[in-house]
Amino acid sequence: LEELEMSAMVARRISQETFDQTVTENMEEFEMEREEAIADAVSQFKTQGIDLSNIDTTGRADRREEQEQLSQAIRTLEREALAAAGRLDADASASPEARRTEMLAALATVAEACATDRARKVTIYRALLGSRQAGRFVAAIILGACDAAEFDAEVVGAALNTLLASISGHAENRDIFKQEGGIMAVGAVLRRFELENSGSAERTIMQRALLLLGAACKGTESNKAAFMTETPEGARLKGGELLVRILRAALTPAVPSGERDEATAFALCVALRSIATADDLRKDFSSAYDSSRALVEAGAIEAILAAATGESCAP
Repeated sequence: LEELEMSAMVARRISQETFDQTVTENMEEFEMEREEAIADAVSQFKTQGIDLSNIDTTGRADRREEQEQLSQAIRTLEREALAAAGRLDADASASPEARRTEMLAALATVAEACATDRARKVTIYRALLGSRQAGRFVAAIILGACDAAEFDAEVVGAALNTLLASISGHAENRDIFKQEGGIMAVGAVLRRFELENSGSAERTIMQRALLLLGAACKGTESNKAAFMTETPEGARLKGGELLVRILRAALTPAVPSGERDEATAFALCVALRSIATADDLRKDFSSAYDSSRALVEAGAIEAILAAATGESCAP
């Protein structure tokens, strides 16, 4: 089973454009009907050992329109990412509110494309996002928002949802999550807030960031190691210490309600499980042991037991 999974990961792939061009050539040069041309192209590529899981082979007439909408959304995110990084002047013809509205719509378009219940379509669109480096643009938007004087929770929440939708169930997008700045973006969100002083909206953002971290680290060794070992310039806490600190704060009864933040504690435990599990079968060695040891040294065992027993976890 492991060998089959690993062989699937290294299977060769083609672009949607290459497949469409082959279909067109079959129709023009060999005078095939569209259905026959598609079937012949599928047969050709499968015979060559090409993995077509990222290709739309249905020949739907509305596919080009859907993919153009997604491509336009990605271009909008690229523009806003460059603006957030200070590498592109803001569009003088559009008001800040208009650009913000357009960016939110673009994030929603990307997230919706990845969240449909039609599994094959989801795979195709997630592959398109990976090939267009959409994750890099979304991560840059999050980092820009975290550096801004006024934090835009709605934009960051939408961006986190978009990243989560794009990597869930898609190993290739998880593999490039770190290099596209995803781990850095998650860390920036988690480090921005002191949980004790956060409102409900900020806590919701933190929970989304933790769930994204858990999804990114699942079965992906590079993301686990990056979060646990890489500390941004100026940061006081490493990844494990940061997670334990958040968990302790979530389990401390709030004043005056006396309630614990169980939603944040749950999301954080999802992240801890992903980080501490050796589940990347493509790697000969795992950092799970080192990560677990670092978590124990940071006080994770005490905090996790407190979460399980319902006790307070004051540091």
